[in-house]
Amino acid sequence: MPYYYVNKNAQLNGDHEVHEKNNCPNPPNFENRKDLGWHVDCHSAVR
Repeated sequence: MPYYYVNKNAQLNGDHEVHEKNNCPNPPNFENRKDLGWHVDCHSAVR
């Protein structure tokens, strides 16, 4: 099960990007991350 976090900085449209810890080529800076924990997929991490 992958580990997810969200970028605290919103995109221009107001959305926040969710990233998979081990599978993201362009992660946000450490100080801009909020941990979401272990999830089956991105959809459950967003919920």
